[in-house]
Amino acid sequence: MDRRSSDDDPRTAAPGPEDDQPTRDDDRPVGWWLTRVERLLDQRFAEALDEHGVTRRQWQVLEALERGVQPGADESLAAASGSTASADGPADDDQSLVDDLGELVESGWVAVETDGLGASRHSLTERGTAAHAKLRDVVLGIGADAFAGVTADDRETALRVLRRAAANLGG
Repeated sequence: MDRRSSDDDPRTAAPGPEDDQPTRDDDRPVGWWLTRVERLLDQRFAEALDEHGVTRRQWQVLEALERGVQPGADESLAAASGSTASADGPADDDQSLVDDLGELVESGWVAVETDGLGASRHSLTERGTAAHAKLRDVVLGIGADAFAGVTADDRETALRVLRRAAANLGG
């Protein structure tokens, strides 16, 4: 019996740093490429946001506040920002959210107003709005880099295929 792990099979192995440049005859399955792109995007986002002193989760908070979604609202911060959960933790982790909001308030990027009854509302300050705009440019730049050379038709085809695959799997 062959006891090789799936990591030994280049068609199913988890992507690694040595796999940055595909070869012409690369026959890896679509799942491998989805995982590869997700990991590379996560890495780029983490590095770029870290250079600006924020975590991906804090970016999600800023993006959600800019869109008018309050922390603790039914819609998760990740969904409001158009992001997926990341290594920073799940989007609905209450303690992480409290910590991230606290750091953003301390930085002067987010203000908290209370209504006298204990309810609070968060909003971006002028500094927070400026920081958010700068970070949005960074995030959009990563997306532009990732999809450079991909036509609008190719993008729509890829999205249609992925939507169909998700629907076929019950999602």
